[in-house]
Parts: sequence; structure tokens; C-alpha cells
Amino acid sequence: MNYQIKSITAQNGGPTTFNGTNTYILGNNNLIIIDPGPDDNQHLENILRNVENKNVEHIIVTHTHKDHSTLANKLAEITGAKKIGSTKYFIKNQEKNSIINFDTEFTPDIYLIDQMVIKTEDLILKALHTPGHTSDHFCFKEETKSKIFTGDHIMGWSSTLVSPPDGNMGDYIESLNRIIDQGNNEYFPGHGDKITDGKRYTEKLLQHRTNRKQRIHELITLGNKNAEELTSYIYKDIDTRLLKYATLTILAHLIDLEKENFIKSDGTNNTETKYRKI
Repeated sequence: MNYQIKSITAQNGGPTTFNGTNTYILGNNNLIIIDPGPDDNQHLENILRNVENKNVEHIIVTHTHKDHSTLANKLAEITGAKKIGSTKYFIKNQEKNSIINFDTEFTPDIYLIDQMVIKTEDLILKALHTPGHTSDHFCFKEETKSKIFTGDHIMGWSSTLVSPPDGNMGDYIESLNRIIDQGNNEYFPGHGDKITDGKRYTEKLLQHRTNRKQRIHELITLGNKNAEELTSYIYKDIDTRLLKYATLTILAHLIDLEKENFIKSDGTNNTETKYRKI
């Protein structure tokens, strides 16, 4: 199947979004839009300009962080498309982690399940549940062209934030391995440029996470530490705007290490919790 892929980047660039959120328009006559992006009128106009007068069948949301999903309702109302996504994996106490902006207004017309197939006359997408960055995250594989739309699971400019309590490092590692098992594909990420050698790129991400996990464990064996202290050891030259996100990702590693019985805490699981070796 031959089909077009158009990429439109929203003007919401920043320390966690790079140049902005990538919206993908797939197809020739009957279209699929992946990650409509933030509720921004200019971005909406850019999408509609690229849609032209074609039929938008589906609007897919990889996960419900606001920079990916909040334009979905407005875009669906204009185009008549069905919204596809997942909110059923949400934890009930999202508000405990105030720096993560979940879109609580998004309600899909069709709920995603793992291995779901989404078809138009131009292409076939398979949904792959890839929790870790968020519990409701999905990637989408177009198998005939060896392409995967990776959302924030694998980005083209940075490693991915994993922020407890919804983010889970153990799930994230498993999901990286799942994408590696899909073979060598081109990746179209939610932020950053297209990744041409996806499998090799993801293997490097996995090795980075493994090395980070080992380093954290080594530091804990030298003395009791919390996520904030470990961040100051590991990220010495980090952009201060990213410090809180790095600290949360370190916390996700700590929670995972404790689950594997390498370290122990008092059970509170926050960035000030002290962890000790077992």
C-alpha cells in the first residue's frame, strides 16, 4: 500500500517537548491523524490545511498527556472522525503528581486494546500497548511499510520521562523490548525527527536505562540516598528546567529496584524517601 505521511509540528516547544508535538496525517483519501496535539488554533489550522477536503476517518491518541490529546475533541467535531485512545489504564489519583498534565477531558469513541487493528483503504495500523511513560501509552505499527509511530515511548531527541505513580520503569523496559522485537523499523516519534534505524536506536536506549539502573544501585550500596540526592550525583550539568523530571525518573528506577529486592525503603515512594541496600 502506498500512502502519504505528513508531519506537522505544533508550536509548543519547550524543555520537555523539544521543538513541539508532532502530529501525523496518514493516507491518501481516507485519513488517520495520530496525536492531534495541544488545543492551539494555529495548529488546528495547519492540520486542516493539510487535510484539505479529504475524509478523516480516525483520530488516534498515543497517550493522554495534554500536549498530545487536547485538540482531539475539537478536531473530531470539525471532521466527524472517530476518536481512538485509552483512558482505562489511568490511576485514580493522578492529581498527586501535579507536574504531569493529564487530559481528563478526552474520552475516546473507540477504546484501544492491545493488538487492535485500525484500517482504512490506504493502510493498516496495529496497536501495541507500551506502558511506562504512562500506563495508557500505545505505539502503532504499519507493518506493510515497516513504520512505527512511537508517541513519547521513543522520542527523536531525548530519553523518555518515566514519572511515578502512573509512570513505571519496569513496564517501560518491557515495552522497549517489545518494540525491539518488532524488528527494524522507521520510527515516527511524538517529539523530534524521524528515526531511520529504529531497532538499533532502541537498543541504545535500553542500554542507557540498564547503565543508569546499575549506577543507582552502586550509589545506594555506598550509603542511604533519596531520588533528589541521586539526581545531584548523576546529573551534574543538567538544565535546571529539567531537574524535577530527572528526579522523577530516578525515583522510577528506585521503585523498580525495590520491586526486584535490590534495595529497601520505608514505603513512601517519593523523591525524599531514603533507600538503602539489602
